[in-house]
Amino acid sequence: MRSLGLVSLLFASARFAAAWPADLKASRTGEFTHAGKSYASSSIIRVQWVPPEAAVTSFRITAADRRSGVRAVAAPDSSAIDIELLKAGTEYRVSIQACLDAECTETLDGDESAVVTTELEHWRVQGAGRSYNTAARVVPDGNVGSYAMRYGPWAGPELDGRIQLYYNPMQREEKGIKIGELVAPKGDTIESASLFRGVSGFGLLRVCDQQPSAACAASRSLAMNLALFQAVPLAGENKVRLYFEAQGFDGRTRILYLDSQDGYLGRDFHPGTPTICAAIADYAPGGACEPALAIGVDIDGARGNANLLNARQFKIFYPAQDSWAWDQAVGTALWFTTEWPNGRCSSYGFNAAYAVWDGARWAVQYQENGCPKILAGAQAPMPVHIAGARYKVYFNKHPQPGGVTNPQTALKPMRMLYADPERSGDAALVEFEDWEPLEDARQIRYLWPDGTLLTDAEHSLLDDYMILAPGANPRELIMYSNMSASMQQPPFIGSAVLVNP
Repeated sequence: MRSLGLVSLLFASARFAAAWPADLKASRTGEFTHAGKSYASSSIIRVQWVPPEAAVTSFRITAADRRSGVRAVAAPDSSAIDIELLKAGTEYRVSIQACLDAECTETLDGDESAVVTTELEHWRVQGAGRSYNTAARVVPDGNVGSYAMRYGPWAGPELDGRIQLYYNPMQREEKGIKIGELVAPKGDTIESASLFRGVSGFGLLRVCDQQPSAACAASRSLAMNLALFQAVPLAGENKVRLYFEAQGFDGRTRILYLDSQDGYLGRDFHPGTPTICAAIADYAPGGACEPALAIGVDIDGARGNANLLNARQFKIFYPAQDSWAWDQAVGTALWFTTEWPNGRCSSYGFNAAYAVWDGARWAVQYQENGCPKILAGAQAPMPVHIAGARYKVYFNKHPQPGGVTNPQTALKPMRMLYADPERSGDAALVEFEDWEPLEDARQIRYLWPDGTLLTDAEHSLLDDYMILAPGANPRELIMYSNMSASMQQPPFIGSAVLVNP
């Protein structure tokens, strides 16, 4: 039997209720093996009970944490059920009701509840041994920054089932946003989604930090230097919107976007004959690849956002398990990273802020003091769709203000939070207040290919990551991430896989 998902913890009021000795038990379940060691599931528990002697129409089982709960319904002849869609590393109190009529207005209650804590998530780095030197590479020339987009039926039969990678390559002449295509025909398994090959001549080039020139010095472009990115196919519009962060001529970093010129293929963002945006003139005002502004800063007038100096390291999240083609629904949210060197809104060098799509623009969410709503010390948030309106978000957590900011030396182990959308407003939308508080952030454990546990310092080297389910099962996840063995070696793009979904 399977759980029905996130719902209110309250059942319909019963006219009659009595207790029965259910001998209710709740335990971890599942057996996932890596390098000879077994791990329980991080999202499923097993519940068992002794049925009452009375005639029962169904059983209702609730697993509740401190903020929300999951309800499951079991058949009248059942004595056990697996409850899914739970939070990793979380204590649940489980209770049971036996329904005595079809409407469940008359019930028997289990005499005692049961308590169980789900396992933490364990991820394994792909490759061999116990070092980044022997980790597998997702794409041979990958350096830093990656985002993978999964095609569905909306993209047509030739693309359906494939995955396209956007990444920043090693080679100087191709720095920017390059395209990677799957080596396998389809990307519906972890194995097939683990290897790509580069496709040259498309995407966007970084220009001014690679080859500074008089044209760069004179330009008023908002996209002098490109950084992280996210490709979002738009439902019903036959185009991919490529969002990216870029530093402008004024030294400020904003989130910008361009739309593809080759439909859902999503490789060509130049509206003219070229298939690549390759010169500062392309990005300049009036240029062929002049980007539009998604999230502006405090000096951008009507298009800007007060008390925002920079916007970077972002991810839009929407129900990708239903469709990777975004329907531009009002209420869609976006996490991004920002900072205040003067300490105005936070003394941390990295903070995760929140914006919501209102149908026309991304509206940054604010506190009453005029500062954006933030998770202080959280960097590079990566939301993952679970089911319905349920999400979790991964991020690097900096332990203290004023710490090291170099991604290869900073101690910033990854953490995770969940959203409980029913806590405020519309249960179909995820608001900032729906997210668990930062103090509830869970640890994530990483394993080397040989099974050895990574230290906090080693797993702090994972950076600028993205996570997706390559197939139909939302619990089978792969992570693409920057990896680096040392300061003396350039980072590369590797991968990790969730061991115990």
